[in-house]
Parts: sequence; structure tokens; C-alpha cells
Amino acid sequence: MSHLVYARGISLVANGIFAGLGLSMNGVSVPTMRATKDPLPVFTTTYKNGSKIAIASIVISSVCHFYIYHQTNNKHALWCGILSFVSFPFTIQFMRPINNELFALADQNSTDTKKIDTLVTSWDHHQWFRTMAGLSALMINVFYY
Repeated sequence: MSHLVYARGISLVANGIFAGLGLSMNGVSVPTMRATKDPLPVFTTTYKNGSKIAIASIVISSVCHFYIYHQTNNKHALWCGILSFVSFPFTIQFMRPINNELFALADQNSTDTKKIDTLVTSWDHHQWFRTMAGLSALMINVFYY
């Protein structure tokens, strides 16, 4: 089997994992944060476990897509690589400040529900960008490659 076939298969798995993780964050974790009286432990647990999966799937899928593009000049591979990778700088630029504030509030055992809710809502909106980028990469990878 060609190394390109392996790279494509691995990229499909990594894109699927990232897209599923994103949907779980927006569809399960955030509603759970909103439903509980103390959303900070839910956020910190979700982040600590989910970030490892997200980083690994972003790196693996991006490397596979860019490798395929480098070998074949396939524009769909390029777009999948871009859509897979964009979540990394987006997270650093836009989500890390929110994450840091939520972690600081958790460390202080804050009960400022208004501030926490505002940050969780902002985090959710930013997370939707990552989710849509991941789903877009997966859809292109599955249907248009």
C-alpha cells in the first residue's frame, strides 16, 4: 500500500477525532457547564483531558494533509491541512486568554457566576469556530479528496 494511502487514512481518523471532540465540547461539555452550579471544575476537567486529544489530532491531521499536498499537489489536501491547522493559532490567539481567566477563577474558587457565565459563553462561541473548521476538514477529506 502506498504511503499516501496510509497518510490519507490517518488524516481521516485524526479529522474525525477532532470533529467529534469539537461537537462533544459544544454539544455536551458547555451545556453541562451551564447546567451545574459550579461550572469551573467541569471546564478544567474538560480542558485538561480534551486539550491532549485536540493537540494530537491537529498535529497528526495537519502533517498528513500537508505531506499529501507536498507529494501530489492536491488542493483538497492543502485546504484540509489549513482547516486542520487553523485551530492551533486560533486557540493561542483567541481562546488561551479565556482559558487562563477560567483557570484563574478556578484557582481562586470564585463564585462570580456572572463573570464565569460570560467567559463560558465566550469560550463556547470561540470553540464553535474550531468545531466548524474541524468538521469542514473532515467533510472535504471524506467527500472531495
